Amino acid sequence: MNYKTKQKQAILDYFDKFRDEHHSINDICLHFKNESNPIGTTTVYRYIDTLLKDGVIKKIVIDNDSTTYYQYVNCNQNHIHLKCEKCGKLIHLDCQEFQLLEAHILIDHNFKIDIRKTIVYGTCNEC
Repeated sequence: MNYKTKQKQAILDYFDKFRDEHHSINDICLHFKNESNPIGTTTVYRYIDTLLKDGVIKKIVIDNDSTTYYQYVNCNQNHIHLKCEKCGKLIHLDCQEFQLLEAHILIDHNFKIDIRKTIVYGTCNEC
């Protein structure tokens, strides 16, 4: 029997609220702990599996050295990722300048970028 508890609804609401961001299991657990509504890691993992199977969220694996992230499926897909090589932070870059570069590469170099898999490595401002 698959029923929805308050904790499951809270996790689903979290993904909906932060739909254009990606989240690790640790991010999710820390959010609820900071909200004085802690949800157990096991509960989060189990419900994440359900949400993945139901197609509500997607799994994002950048590389073998990175944390696995999850993101609401109905989010803005037109962005690239920036990954800090020092701390591992993953940042969405939804910028028209990149869209201009993408168009330039397509028109002038006959190469279509798969924006869903585009990652730029560097160092974030916090590092």
